[in-house]
Amino acid sequence: MLKTIKVGDLRRNSAEMITDVQNGDQYVLTSNGRAVARVVPVRDDERWMHNRDEVAAALSAAASDLDELAELVEVARRSEAGADL
Repeated sequence: MLKTIKVGDLRRNSAEMITDVQNGDQYVLTSNGRAVARVVPVRDDERWMHNRDEVAAALSAAASDLDELAELVEVARRSEAGADL
């Protein structure tokens, strides 16, 4: 069930909200009438699961050529470091 909770209500009812979330409910946190965050049970958070097949295929392909994998990791590391400059 999707519920909405205001920031002020969250401060007063955080234990109740956590219990609800552990039981499968989801919350949208609002501030000044605007949705600012969503609180969902961890098992429902599929950020890392939506492309599981693609990740598995990439890891499988990379495992066949560890030198190429090491090179890709180094390129990614350098580009990430450069993005922070």
